[in-house]
Amino acid sequence: MRFTIFLALGLMVCPGAFPQTSGVRRTPTQVLTPHGSRQPRQQQASEQPKFKPEDYAKVEGTVLDANTGAPLKKARLMMYGTRPGHRTRLSAVTDASGRFLFPKVEPGKYRLSVRRNRYASQSYGQKKPGTAGALLTVAARQHIKDVVFKLVPGAVVTGRVVDEDGEPVPYVSVSVKIGRAHV
Repeated sequence: MRFTIFLALGLMVCPGAFPQTSGVRRTPTQVLTPHGSRQPRQQQASEQPKFKPEDYAKVEGTVLDANTGAPLKKARLMMYGTRPGHRTRLSAVTDASGRFLFPKVEPGKYRLSVRRNRYASQSYGQKKPGTAGALLTVAARQHIKDVVFKLVPGAVVTGRVVDEDGEPVPYVSVSVKIGRAHV
């Protein structure tokens, strides 16, 4: 058995190690470039606009079994913000009636996806498996109530490949065709 081990190396930088920056006072509106010139500072992630509590939105909906229409409990939903420099991550789990709620969502654009054991994962706005979903745009004070996911149950193919005498066939390749795609 072969193991690969990765080691992380730390780097310690001492004050004054870079003479072009030592003793230079930086103002809140300027930064020093590697060449020593001053340029306006870009807004940092911690300086992203803060929203007032009344500006937060709510996103709620239901997760159902695509075949039976039965609600699915314990489905895990993730919302990922797409604003550069500010990657919001929110999560929720469905209750016994398949309902979920994100009660405090900042206005913006999000990717929303759901996972559940024994079901294929799905993204908001996804038309068919293996394709990308759509962005969910959330406005200030908006209450989105009608998000519905219909998850398709996963499938498992099991069995043995045998020859005409019932003996197992070694090193055989098996593929499954789904629609027009090979798996």
